[in-house]
Amino acid sequence: MPEPLLTTDDLAQRVRQTPAALRQRRYRGDSMPPAVRIGRRLLYRPADVEAWIDAHTERDETPDLSEVSLEVDSAGQDGRTAHG
Repeated sequence: MPEPLLTTDDLAQRVRQTPAALRQRRYRGDSMPPAVRIGRRLLYRPADVEAWIDAHTERDETPDLSEVSLEVDSAGQDGRTAHG
């Protein structure tokens, strides 16, 4: 049996925003999960909500520094200069 569709109130609770904030996002054209319109209500499939959340998850883009080496000059300095 498919999971029940989520209301705007359910979605708001899931993403910790108010229903009004979500309605405003939709009105402004900001990113929202796809909705199913049934009558006057907008409902959301749980899988679409999870995909939307995943698409907006910030990834750690810190470079792997384990293979980076600093070049050291003959005086033992690492080439950085002091700014001050």
